[in-house]
Amino acid sequence: MQQLSKAIAAQYNANAALKAALTYGLWDTEAPQLTAYPYGVFQLVSHHDDLTFTDTLENCMVQFKIYHKSSSSVTLDAILKLLLAAFDFATLTIDDYTFVAMHKENIIQNKIDGVWEYLILFRVMLTIDRP
Repeated sequence: MQQLSKAIAAQYNANAALKAALTYGLWDTEAPQLTAYPYGVFQLVSHHDDLTFTDTLENCMVQFKIYHKSSSSVTLDAILKLLLAAFDFATLTIDDYTFVAMHKENIIQNKIDGVWEYLILFRVMLTIDRP
């Protein structure tokens, strides 16, 4: 769903504090190999329709991952707060859709090979604009 990816990128690019904190960017699906820290990645991990008598509700799960190679999780926590401020209960503008809601579903923190990782899962709900 390319429209959703564009809306997430636009929301990120409009947030100067989050852009400054994620020094090496927020990438769609995969960061370039050997990207320096900190950076983030987002991707659509689930997408299905919920049908009603009058609407088609697009029900999507979007996963964000934040990576930071720091001696503690404190800096990562600050980036997480900025990401949540930018996206939790945000209103996205998405071409050809009416935005319904975006909210955080889950957060998991990990440390693998000295790299801190936060995985944040968001539910995004949209309805298709029909003529």
